[in-house]
Amino acid sequence: RYDDAATSYQKAAAGYDKLLQAEPQNARARVGYAEVLVALSRDEDAATQIELAMVADETLWKPHELAADLHAKHAVMAHSLNMAQLMRSHLDAAEAEAKEALRLAPDDPRPQVMLFIAKWLPEVLELRADPKSGLKRLGAFEEMSEILKKAAALAPGFPRLAEYAVSAKMMPFFT
Repeated sequence: RYDDAATSYQKAAAGYDKLLQAEPQNARARVGYAEVLVALSRDEDAATQIELAMVADETLWKPHELAADLHAKHAVMAHSLNMAQLMRSHLDAAEAEAKEALRLAPDDPRPQVMLFIAKWLPEVLELRADPKSGLKRLGAFEEMSEILKKAAALAPGFPRLAEYAVSAKMMPFFT
């Protein structure tokens, strides 16, 4: 089914390309196009669409969430290549973008979840590097748990968010 999905994403990309030729200031279309480009692993093109969406409509939260997601992805890639400074730069950018998405959409749970990921990822990487440092990080994991609790309160149809909030709080103990 991977080939079918890839074909569908390529058709969607072509459709967004046509739409944006006709409506270059359509920020929501640029966001959708960026999501498709991320799915096709065309991250640089996606980043361009995200930036253009931010310029076209600075009130949208979704481009910031997508930017945070891309930065988090590239932080993990930098980590796997032992590029600590690049990883830290991407993690800082991911958190800043997630905070901006949250500022723009405080009542939507998705920016809360992205902020959780942006904060959780560096802490987990630090725990992997030094498993005995978990107790020193209790405050950070407590903060992340609170972020997920807020997301759970905003999305009562997703009870697993509350479960993940408890798991996040307990993570330092399990390492």
